[in-house]
Amino acid sequence: MAPVKINRKGSRELESHIRTTYCANMATNLDVDLIALDELVRVGSFRSKREAVDAAVREAIAYRRQLRSLEVLGTIEFVAETQSGALSDG
Repeated sequence: MAPVKINRKGSRELESHIRTTYCANMATNLDVDLIALDELVRVGSFRSKREAVDAAVREAIAYRRQLRSLEVLGTIEFVAETQSGALSDG
């Protein structure tokens, strides 16, 4: 059994080092545009709203990583090779 302490209000709560792990798995309440969420579930053929939100978060992360990659890609200088095999600047 996890160590439990009683807080000032008399409520039971898990010890702090365990509470962090416990909170990582707790449900989070979000104020979400329900019309947009319902459309995402329908358009994406998701089985649940949670599945749609999880996918949307993963897609947003991938998109942001792509944007960051594009910023870095713009700083790389490419040297083109001509048909004769000689290198040229541009």
